[in-house]
Amino acid sequence: MRRLWTVLAGVTLLAASALPASAEPRDPNPYNDPNLVSMFDGTTLDGWTQAKDGQFSVTNGAIHANGTARGWIYYNKQQAGTFRWIFQVRQVKGNHKPTVLIWGTTDPIRDALSAIQFQPPNGGHWDYRPGHNDGGGKLFKQYDHKTIDIKKWAQCELIANQTTGVDQGAAVH
Repeated sequence: MRRLWTVLAGVTLLAASALPASAEPRDPNPYNDPNLVSMFDGTTLDGWTQAKDGQFSVTNGAIHANGTARGWIYYNKQQAGTFRWIFQVRQVKGNHKPTVLIWGTTDPIRDALSAIQFQPPNGGHWDYRPGHNDGGGKLFKQYDHKTIDIKKWAQCELIANQTTGVDQGAAVH
């Protein structure tokens, strides 16, 4: 059985959170969207599955990769084919860009979950789907933009429609 997931992947040390530890508490539904689903409670990894136990933890309200291996973590409470995902990300240390994977498979487990990889906040990409394992060529269009410092928190948004295969992303400091 093929399962589709919205996936957050960590390579080296990645921290993603609903808000940085220094931020003031926010409205749990700031967009007044009745379909908004919180994917992270800020204290536990409930709803998330790691490649190997211990590769990720929660520190100061953020999901942290421990940086010991090329690992991944995926959200497993609900399948998401078409979605709007709003998250914050920064890289604490290391030289590999933060990554997120979408539309991956967990049966069977393959490299990078056979997913499409994006590198927020600056927009790099890679296609790990069977038959691809490449930069995606003309499948991905990246617009010129000011480079965002990956060591600082950036709010990112990814909108994806699995039926059409179209996705768009944006990030702000």
